[in-house]
Amino acid sequence: MSMYVQLARTASRLLRSDLGQDVILKSISHGTYNVATGELDYNSESESSRRGVLQLFRADETTLQGNLVQVSDRKLIMDVGTVVPQIDDLVVVGGVEYQVVSVSPEKPGDILIYYTLHVRVA
Repeated sequence: MSMYVQLARTASRLLRSDLGQDVILKSISHGTYNVATGELDYNSESESSRRGVLQLFRADETTLQGNLVQVSDRKLIMDVGTVVPQIDDLVVVGGVEYQVVSVSPEKPGDILIYYTLHVRVA
């Protein structure tokens, strides 16, 4: 077993313990432009239950993947699930809805350990 497989198992165990909290990932499938009607077709949304840890950004973290961090922004460490989080998806943590600003898969080697999401109150 590689070190990264063990690390992924440890991260999953910790996020699923009392250290983590329930997260609802709302994946947004954006509509498409309908040339015939001149309108946008509706967006669709699907939900998946996840676990994560919501954190404040450190004072020295002013940008994440080129996005400026605002005062109310948060960092969400989220477990690996079947649905990959995308920019503009929504997450609900502790009853508060956040929009995903950026997604950083933590993947040393070929094993995905967890996702770091930059989220902003929606």
